Amino acid sequence: MEYLGWNQEESVPLPPRAASKYMLVPVREFDRLQKRIAEELGPRHENLSAAYFALFGAAVATGAAVPPLMATSSLPSWITPTFVVSAAAFLLMGVVLVFVARALRIRQTKAAADISREMRDLRETYHGGSSLTGEADLAHRR
Repeated sequence: MEYLGWNQEESVPLPPRAASKYMLVPVREFDRLQKRIAEELGPRHENLSAAYFALFGAAVATGAAVPPLMATSSLPSWITPTFVVSAAAFLLMGVVLVFVARALRIRQTKAAADISREMRDLRETYHGGSSLTGEADLAHRR
């Protein structure tokens, strides 16, 4: 049995109606895009928002306990500063997690846009249209 290879000079006849619905794409291009999509669909950090909300809640709860502690005179002097430092630390960690989550979201959006552009370029290249990127660019991405 003879298999169709991309180095053969023979063309594959398609009925006119089918030619407008299907396109032949080299397996290496399909595998490359499939790998990129699988990487982007991998485990995400969706629970970061729960973590920073929990940290903000801990900061508010700890901070709200400071005024009553200041009004009490029978506690050791180190208790109130400990609560203030704890509230500040919870708040700082929550803010850091907000920025980390935002950076991950931006990276994911850029990767999705890049994959979409590559798929559009692939379609234009192998469906008879003119590609926005040349063969050199496609070879570079392989």
